[in-house]
Amino acid sequence: MSYKEYLKERFHKFQPSHNSVEDYIDFLEGTLIPDLRESGSDFTADDFETVIKMLKNSARDAKFELYLKDTLIPDLRESGKDFTAEDFEEGLYWLEQGAK
Repeated sequence: MSYKEYLKERFHKFQPSHNSVEDYIDFLEGTLIPDLRESGSDFTADDFETVIKMLKNSARDAKFELYLKDTLIPDLRESGKDFTAEDFEEGLYWLEQGAK
């Protein structure tokens, strides 16, 4: 199964860790992004800030979403950062929910 097929199947069954998009944003702003910055993962923190901006503005950026799906999430999984990958997958989930 290709990664794209895996993602399609995963997103179909995906259950978010947070009860609402607001809870997800609070988690990113209050916990994850500060922790990433403290550990020197500024680029990853920047990517999460982009997700927040998109969610808050109900805006979609097809290029950025493709970057997450095809590059960043697979790279994170390959390097053993599954929890961070899942946090990005949740961001994609909430973006999809806003699009409906």
